[in-house]
Amino acid sequence: MTPTNLGQRLGPQRVFLDEDVESMHLKFLSQHPTGNFTDAVFRFNNCVQYRGLLWAVKQDGFFSENKEKMINTAINVLLEKEGDQEKISDQELEAQFHALRRLVASKAGFCAFTQLPRFRESLGMKVIKALQRNSDAVTHAAIDTLSTLLSPMHDNYDLRQEQLNKASLLSSKKFLEALLKQFEDRVHPSMAIVKGAGLVMKAIIEEGDSETAAHMQELALAEPAGLLAKLDSDEEVPEGEQDLLHMRDNLKSAIDQSKQSQWRQLDRQLKQIERLVSKQANVLLTHWRDTIGIEQLSLFHSFTIDHAKPNLIWNHKTREELKTALENEMRAFHIDQELGRTTEIAWNHNEFEVTIKLFFHISIFVQYECLADEIKIGDYFLRLLLEEEFEEELAIKRSYEFFNDLYHRFLLTPKTAMKCMCLQAMAIVYGKCWEDIGPFNDTKYIVGMLERCSDRLERDRLILFVEKLIKHKRNVKEVMDANGVRILVDLLSLAHLHTTRAHVPTQRNVIEATAEMLAGAGEKEWYFGNKEKERLGPYSFHEMKDFWEDGTLTAKSRCWAQGMDGWRHVHTIPQLKWVLMASGQAVLNPTDLSIVILNILIRICEYYPSRLAYIILFFISKWLCYLDCFHRDANNAVIRPLPRVKRLLSEPICLPHCIQLLLTFDPILVEKVSILLLNVMLDNPSLSRIYLTGIFFFILMYTGSNVLPIGKFLQYLHLKQATRATEEASSDMLARSILGALFPEAMIHYLENYGAEKFSEIFLGEFDTPEAIWNSEMRRYMIEKIAAHIADFSPRLMSNVRAIYQYVPIPAISFPQLEEELFCNIYYLRHLCNETRFPDWEIKNPVSFLKDVLGAWKKEVEKKGPNMSYEEAYDTLRLPKDKAPFHESQIRKAYFRMAQKYHPDKNPEGRDIFEAVNKAYEFLCTKKRVVDGPDPHNLLLILKTQSILFRRFKEELAPYKYAGYPALIKTITMETGDENLFSKSEPLLPEATELAYHTVNCSALNAEELRRENGIEILQAALSRCVAMLSFSSKDDDVAVKVCTHVCRCYAVAAQFEECREKFMGDLRIVKDVCRILYFKNLPRLCSVATECVSAFAMDMALQTQLFKCGVLWHLLLYLFNYDFTLEEGGVTKSENTNQQEVANRLARLSIHALACLGGYLTPDTVNPLLHKSLCSLITPYLTKLIGQGKYAEEPKIFCQKLLDYLLKTSETKILSEENLKYGQFCLQALSNVIKNNPGHEVECIGHFQLLFGLLNPKYQADVQLMALEVLTVVTSNNMCVENIADCRVCTLLLLTLRGLSSAGATNVLNILHALASNGKVVKELLQQGAVLYLLNVFCNSTNPNLRQLTAELFSKLSADKLTGPKIRIHLSKFLPSIFVDAMQSSPEASVHMFEGNHENPELIWNDQTRETVCSTVKQITIDLYKEQTLKPTTPWNLPGNFSPVYQGADADELEVGGVYLRLFISQPGWVLRKPREFTVEIMNKFTKIISSPKLQGEILETVTQAVCSLFAMQPTLAEHIPSLGHLPIVFKHMTNKNDAIPNACISVIHVLSDNESCVQGFAETDCMKPLIAAMKMRPDKVGLACEALHRMFSKNISPQLMVQVVQSGLVAYLLQLLDDSGLQNNKGSSSKAQIVKSLKAMTTSLEYGEQIQEELNKSKTWAAYKDQMHDLFISNTSVAGYLTGGPAVAGYLTAAPTHSMPQSPPSVDD
Repeated sequence: MTPTNLGQRLGPQRVFLDEDVESMHLKFLSQHPTGNFTDAVFRFNNCVQYRGLLWAVKQDGFFSENKEKMINTAINVLLEKEGDQEKISDQELEAQFHALRRLVASKAGFCAFTQLPRFRESLGMKVIKALQRNSDAVTHAAIDTLSTLLSPMHDNYDLRQEQLNKASLLSSKKFLEALLKQFEDRVHPSMAIVKGAGLVMKAIIEEGDSETAAHMQELALAEPAGLLAKLDSDEEVPEGEQDLLHMRDNLKSAIDQSKQSQWRQLDRQLKQIERLVSKQANVLLTHWRDTIGIEQLSLFHSFTIDHAKPNLIWNHKTREELKTALENEMRAFHIDQELGRTTEIAWNHNEFEVTIKLFFHISIFVQYECLADEIKIGDYFLRLLLEEEFEEELAIKRSYEFFNDLYHRFLLTPKTAMKCMCLQAMAIVYGKCWEDIGPFNDTKYIVGMLERCSDRLERDRLILFVEKLIKHKRNVKEVMDANGVRILVDLLSLAHLHTTRAHVPTQRNVIEATAEMLAGAGEKEWYFGNKEKERLGPYSFHEMKDFWEDGTLTAKSRCWAQGMDGWRHVHTIPQLKWVLMASGQAVLNPTDLSIVILNILIRICEYYPSRLAYIILFFISKWLCYLDCFHRDANNAVIRPLPRVKRLLSEPICLPHCIQLLLTFDPILVEKVSILLLNVMLDNPSLSRIYLTGIFFFILMYTGSNVLPIGKFLQYLHLKQATRATEEASSDMLARSILGALFPEAMIHYLENYGAEKFSEIFLGEFDTPEAIWNSEMRRYMIEKIAAHIADFSPRLMSNVRAIYQYVPIPAISFPQLEEELFCNIYYLRHLCNETRFPDWEIKNPVSFLKDVLGAWKKEVEKKGPNMSYEEAYDTLRLPKDKAPFHESQIRKAYFRMAQKYHPDKNPEGRDIFEAVNKAYEFLCTKKRVVDGPDPHNLLLILKTQSILFRRFKEELAPYKYAGYPALIKTITMETGDENLFSKSEPLLPEATELAYHTVNCSALNAEELRRENGIEILQAALSRCVAMLSFSSKDDDVAVKVCTHVCRCYAVAAQFEECREKFMGDLRIVKDVCRILYFKNLPRLCSVATECVSAFAMDMALQTQLFKCGVLWHLLLYLFNYDFTLEEGGVTKSENTNQQEVANRLARLSIHALACLGGYLTPDTVNPLLHKSLCSLITPYLTKLIGQGKYAEEPKIFCQKLLDYLLKTSETKILSEENLKYGQFCLQALSNVIKNNPGHEVECIGHFQLLFGLLNPKYQADVQLMALEVLTVVTSNNMCVENIADCRVCTLLLLTLRGLSSAGATNVLNILHALASNGKVVKELLQQGAVLYLLNVFCNSTNPNLRQLTAELFSKLSADKLTGPKIRIHLSKFLPSIFVDAMQSSPEASVHMFEGNHENPELIWNDQTRETVCSTVKQITIDLYKEQTLKPTTPWNLPGNFSPVYQGADADELEVGGVYLRLFISQPGWVLRKPREFTVEIMNKFTKIISSPKLQGEILETVTQAVCSLFAMQPTLAEHIPSLGHLPIVFKHMTNKNDAIPNACISVIHVLSDNESCVQGFAETDCMKPLIAAMKMRPDKVGLACEALHRMFSKNISPQLMVQVVQSGLVAYLLQLLDDSGLQNNKGSSSKAQIVKSLKAMTTSLEYGEQIQEELNKSKTWAAYKDQMHDLFISNTSVAGYLTGGPAVAGYLTAAPTHSMPQSPPSVDD
């Protein structure tokens, strides 16, 4: 036991500490200043008395603290921060129990045991684990804590709280069993432990159940055995002896505490009753817990409070009535005693009648008058059960018996109210416990009752009960067998009578019903027969109500209305039955009733899907004895026949009524109906004719926002309807979709292309895009049109809920918002052509789109006016013409009348008439009148759309011949001849000519097609007319300018073909017009196009002459003088859209090219002598020659050669004047500019690199060196130049330059070196000349961070060289740790930050001292080398052979393996290694080398072993490579080493590797079992670790090879031996045994050796004690290796920020 540390006590031991000290230590438990929880617990125990807190009661005062809260907080902290109970030391665990004991000794802590959540469970687990440790100190502390909880140690204790603590502690059966087992297994010599255990046993004997108490009593007297004999002894206790234990009469204490209560009036004779009650205490407590469902409350506490639960009603009245009954019983017993004074009177307990089981299994006959009105069935009060219907925590015990009791009472009671209460209770019980109750056998009877009942309350309760019954699938079949589907659908229709439902806030566009409609008086639907069998009617529903009230209608009267299959009695018609005849008050309004029914139907349909994921169809032949079966790949197969419930709902007597619920417009009903119908119609054979029910009209009239189910329904069904489109359908989608007449075509495409979710988003929103134009106004308009179309039907449902809609197709709705829109394919062309608002809108299929656009063009051109007059339309609809005009409602009624008569579904011979009627109705009702002839706006959109397609999808459309030339040429012809061409607001000619250009530009072959269609001549006419309109005031946006631009571009493409050029020669007006355009210099862009056209024409000799004659030469030469060369060399970003000079420069370049084409210089042997002579005369022969050679500027090659020659001549001068240096600098700058602006001419410097590098000599000025570096920077981008530099071996001068130039010069040097580093020869030369040292000096000592980063990048590239790179890495590793080189390769910037920071991690130890040493050493060596190479540049450099790394001082004492410091890696095992595989190989090689060495190094072995275990524990995937490395046989071989440290290390390594399946397979391939057994015998303390490794091996994969070793090595016998207590000596015995048991059980599952091992196990007596139970609870989830110490899982290089910033002042001049 741990003694008290007086050094931590704040005061002498004999002096009590004050309140502040106690409060301070209570706070330290939750917030210790040092953060050490264990230290806080020890200090608390040392400062607080053993008997507990002295200041545990809240003091009076303004600044007094709440001690109860502080004590509870301290207890919570002890339970939360206790740590791993299997890993903490015995001293820490003992201290925790002592602290808990001191806290619970106070009154607040004693009460907290039942008040704090999870206190009991946490303490129980803690005690059991403590007793398993076999530590006397821990055992004493644990039992002492339990004793304190069972027997209060504070003053003024509450007996009720003591009972609560005992009841709570003893309520866990598992805890008592575990406690008994611990007492059985151990006998302690310590009297303190025996006393504490005795107090616990005493409490269990007094308070526990009979079985546990008897077991504990026998256990208490079992040792010594002589005590049992004392039970029958007559010896008396000596007077001098006294019981030292604190004995207390609990019954007496309870009576003393309740002297002021009303129980003091009880007679003395009732003590025997009290004794009897006391003997049944456990039964009393158990029954109370079972009854009210509260474990922690004691009987006496619950007796005094009120309860109102389904299974318990207890209040002041019941207590008073119980009290009165007890007093009467006592009084009668007392009278009997008085009458029989001479006779001993005993109480007749044998006939003690049980009447109410509230608290006792035995109870007095009590008549509770206050509960007389409560209906009780079984153990539950019905009223309270129904009130808690929606309580999720309501627990119903023995649900099956209770449900049967309810059903029994339901069948027996004649009262409707009682039946309904039973039904409600049955629904509650079955809804919560249907899995326990199972299927309900009387489901058919319940459905029959639903059909027969006439009470609204009973009907609703039956419906709600059926809703719960269908939770069990077997009940569903019973519902269908009882015709339940039809009965439910009949009740659905009643929702139409609910006129007081709340409206959706968004329903601003709903068609309002009139008052007459709401009253049901608008439609006369009903007929009935009187006694004389006369048919009376029709009457409205309101009139039928009046007939019922005055007795004209009776229950037996026969009635009929549309939708009924014949005359039926009133009580069989649901509408009349539930409105006229029914009694009682309904629980559900008609809408809620329909919602419940829809939920039932949806649930039933979900039980029977229309498709299965996989299905196998078997056909058993009746005559053949074999099975004729086939297995098809039936993934997502359709089920046939259709599930029964869906067949029933698809019948005409059900389906229309479900669909017509949509006309209620209730949000929930509409959503539920949509879900149900989609479920029913999925793969339904009748889905193609569902449109006849009017569902598409009804569903689109809904105005709410929950439209996603509607969208899914429409998406699935709209293309599957068996309808035939009219001839006017504009597209295939409109023809196929039933929604074609209701929606704009774009919405239908959107639904089909994007799905229900996106369609719903569009349907609810405001969209105006090329693919969707839709808004709330359009939705409202559509609803109005549909409402007008079905206006004659919807009011009928208010009168007759069974009315069935007669389908009449609706004319296509024409939306006013789309009157000016042209829709084609899936796009609105007006928006698509608006490229400012919708740039590059996605076009999914350009070929199909172009085809549709051409079709729309043809249709638009051929458009004609209406082919029907008003008189013809009136005749078709049979409306009298003399009464015209007619209102729309009159036209609609006439249309309905004719449509119903001639609809093809009813009259197959009337299709033609029906189509004529449809056209007439659409003609009369449409607001948009068809324009006679094509619409110019639509033609403009069509032309623009085609231009967009050809411009954006040139490659996709190139293979296709353009089919629109006839229409295009016709359009150009019409526009050219239009007198108002230039005054139109939207002329077509610019767009038509642009389209002509795009078609030929897309595919040049189209130019030939254009020629064949006489397009050349048509374009010439347009060009001539527009050229005549050009002037010096014309703008680029003018119509004439646009037309000229497009026509010239079109001609330029067409000039590629000889036939087209012949056309041009045949009509010289084309040449003249093109030349005339060049006259207008105010239109440079148009002139550029014309110049390109001239170049194209000039490919023909004849056209060259014609162009010359037209004066084109003069215009082209004039444009040359507008060229500004400074714009090209200025380096400014330029664009033709914003810079006019760029346009002029481009025109000049085009003019030069055109002149070359005119002179015939671009093709061999075709020089035009006339043009050549004229050019020579105008621009000199020299310039003409340059144009002829294609040289429009000075030849860069020759210029470069001249510059280099001058530099060579200057460098050979012995004495350089200042002027020579200046000119040389200019020459270098010119050379740099020429090479920069003429890529590819770098090769001109080849052979001159000795010259250029020689200019880096220190004898030249710095400016000359900088310019030379500029030239070298440019030329090193060429690979040939780099190879020539490598051959010249001139890099030494480049390295010397690093010492003398500024940062800008050094940057150029590094860039040049970076480019040269791609050549292996250069890299080798750099290494020989000391480049590593010069660059290291920059990296370490430069003050410019950019230079250091460039140096790191250069090192990365140099070290990547295949031949020399490894040597460079070796040289670098002499100055910097290898991690810096890796960092340079992955992140140069990070390497700079690493160098400046301080680090101590598994891969790097770096500090200020190391950095300073490296910097100074590098600097000094660099200075020495620089001095030598300045005198002799060819001086090589190499490190001495004995040169040791500069940075080794910081990590001299560290054990390093594979670049990882093992000490730091063990402390941070989560560190993410740079090279985990390499480290794995190195560490395993190191491990095997150590264990194979004859001279063992113990500390190194332990460190390496810990590192191996940490590595594979934190990165288990690395263990995959171990079997292939060959280390496993070595490890197993050395398990038999006589030095016990080696087997210890080997077991640890094998343990961590056993968690990998590949390693386990590797174990099987080597001899592993015998060495493992030998190691376990040599190191008994590692048996637990080895057992866990065995368990992992056999739980991964039982290899036959491994099982052979098990049998041959005798492993089973050895493991059975270990199961004995003597076989395991460590404190993990239970866990090891559990691992052994699981391993042995896993072995028995082997196919080859399982039976053999099972036989061996069955022969063992030891195995019998373990084989029948699972031992997982003994196996800890934490690792038992003991090596892992945690640490941050950090990836990357930086672990600390730089400790100092870059210097703010310049370095010393000496540097």
